[in-house]
Amino acid sequence: YYNWLQMEDTVDHPDEEYFDETEESKYTGFSYSAGILSDFTSLNVPLRVAFRFDSKKWLINPYEYEAHRDLIYEDSADIHITERWGGTRFYFISNIFALGLSYRFTDYLTLSCDFDYIPFGNSVYYWQGYEYYDGETPVIDTVREGFYELADGPESLSQFRVGVEYILHPDYALIPLRAGWKTNPTCLNNYTTGNQETGQVMGRSLNLGAGIIFKRFSLDLAYEYYAYDRKDYSFYTENARYHFLTLSGIIRF
Repeated sequence: YYNWLQMEDTVDHPDEEYFDETEESKYTGFSYSAGILSDFTSLNVPLRVAFRFDSKKWLINPYEYEAHRDLIYEDSADIHITERWGGTRFYFISNIFALGLSYRFTDYLTLSCDFDYIPFGNSVYYWQGYEYYDGETPVIDTVREGFYELADGPESLSQFRVGVEYILHPDYALIPLRAGWKTNPTCLNNYTTGNQETGQVMGRSLNLGAGIIFKRFSLDLAYEYYAYDRKDYSFYTENARYHFLTLSGIIRF
């Protein structure tokens, strides 16, 4: 559920404008994952190989949107505008294929890399029971036929990740130290001043982590820095910077 309310005074005179909008949405769906892990350490090769398959996601999304705009004038008739639309959206989100490798150089140093193949350009949705209402007349649009693409241009959200872990081993505990890097493809495009698409926006992430592991208790701290830069369809510069911090703990009985 989302609601937004805005009030503005128009310039140079006491006229006012009120705008509020409400969205209601929920998702239910089904998918499954299956995978296999091969460990070659028994053959004196410190290598592990994993493969995972995520099935296509089937999501059902009942959705309703309503917006009101009130223009309050001091010396003329007020204007009230209402828009409402909604229905049920059915999403079909593409399969994901993932491959991972890890190689242990010593008992305490491991290097790993993973690749997810995500052909997101194949993901679509369609409407059922769609209605549009403008507040002045009865329902004036009930037809939204065909499939709509989820991605705004990019055909793939495939991701590559690489990381390294080293474990310190004093007498009282184990202390893992980790660092990693990954690509973060987005569903956004870059644009030129002529409003022409110039390619998919690709984000990048740097990841750091550390922990401490006792016999019956462990703590883990992880940090991620995520960033991308782009020119939007109005050719404004967007420099997105995000920081994520996660703390987790495990108690063993």
